[in-house]
Formats: sequence, C-alpha cells, structure tokens
Amino acid sequence: MLDVSPLWVETFLLVLARVGAVVMLTPGLGGRGVPTQVKAGLAIVLSLLFVSLQAPRLSAGGLGDGLGPLVIGVARELLVGLLIGFAVSLVFAMAQVAAAVVGVQLGFGIGAVIDPISGAQGPVLEQFYVLLATLVFFSMNGHHQVVLALQHTFQAVPLDSFDITKVGGGTLVALVQSAFDAGLRIALPVVAALLLTDVGMGIVARAAPQVNILVVGFPVKLIVGLLLLAVSLPATVALLHGLLAGLGGDMLRALRT
Repeated sequence: MLDVSPLWVETFLLVLARVGAVVMLTPGLGGRGVPTQVKAGLAIVLSLLFVSLQAPRLSAGGLGDGLGPLVIGVARELLVGLLIGFAVSLVFAMAQVAAAVVGVQLGFGIGAVIDPISGAQGPVLEQFYVLLATLVFFSMNGHHQVVLALQHTFQAVPLDSFDITKVGGGTLVALVQSAFDAGLRIALPVVAALLLTDVGMGIVARAAPQVNILVVGFPVKLIVGLLLLAVSLPATVALLHGLLAGLGGDMLRALRT
C-alpha cells in the first residue's frame, strides 16, 4: 500500500496551483481548443515531476496545522502562476496588437470569427497572426522552454515564499511595453505601405474626380496590404522567433522583486 505523507500532499497541492495556472494561461497548451482532460493531465504530470525537486521542503516541514495556512499558500501559488502565465501570453498578445493595427487599415475589422486559442471573437487577420505565433512557438520547442523556465521559478521563488508587495510594477509595465512595441514593429511595414496607398489614392482623386475612389480604393488597399503581408512574413517569423526565444527570461522577470 502506498504511504503518502500529509506534507507530500500539501507540497503537491502548492505545486499544482502554480503549474496549473501556467498551463491554463499558456497559449497552445491551455487554449479552449485543448480538451480539459489534457490540460488537467498535463498539469498533474508536471506537478508530480516538480514535487520530486522539493526535497528540502519535504524534509524541513510544512505550512502548519489547519486548513487556513494551506488555503493561503495555494492562493499565493496561484498568483505566482498567474504572473508567469501573464508574461507568456504577452508574446501572443503582441501578435494580436499587430493584427488589430493592420486589420483596421485593411478593413478586416468588420468580420469576426472565434479565436480557437482564447475563445474570444476577433478579426480574421488576428487569427492568422495568433496561429502563426503558435506555430513558431511549437516549431522552436517553446513548450520545452516554458517547462524549463517553470522549473527555474521554483528556485527563484520557492514554495510559499512569494510576497506580492515586493513585485516590481515597473517590470510588468516593461513587459507590456515590449510586447506593444513588437506588435507595432510587425505592423509597421504594412501600415506604411497602406498610408502611401492612401496618399496615392488622394492624388488620383484630385487628378481624376470622375474616378470613384471609394469603389476603387478598397480593392487596391487590400491587394497592397496582402502583398506586403506575404513579403514581410519571413521578417515577422524571425521577430516572433526572437521574442519567443526570450520567453523563459520574461517568465522569471515577471516575478522579479
């Protein structure tokens, strides 16, 4: 018969709270397209692996008697997982920022479909960028980086030692700013080309007033925008690759005090 100590169960619950929050918030791993059983199974398996790394805690003692300390400890670890998942999701939010900027210029903001990752409605172009980021994420073994970085968080912030009052707000703001800047860099070539197209359409409207710019301008902008999207795709993939390569560092910076 398997003998499991209460301290081991307590440690497992704390680890599961942190790991489960990260899995649920990581696009590609915890999206709504992933079955709940798969997400729960992945969180449990990873938690069992990480519990084996908590030998010092298992030999030092637990949170104390009573249910209150355990509930507080689980809530604290959930908060740690939410901060880590927030840092991971920012990379994919950057792709959504780029898609939103380009989609408005192309007129794609009218149509909306269901995002298979977040479950929210968004323009078609947004789905393309998010799926592209997800493809790059798995092609470069980004899920391995997330697991390794998650392991390092247990060394940087041991169980039941996180203090939210010491979280650097400037670090979180810097992560959001970097994601927003990256999204603008992705959208900049297309937006600049469409701006020049608008200028050209304005010149044509002045030179030939009989031309219906509203009818002619939309397909011209659409063609120019799609061509620029195709031409800039290798640069976009390279930028996504660079951002995802630093994903582990972003996860640790989110917990920096």
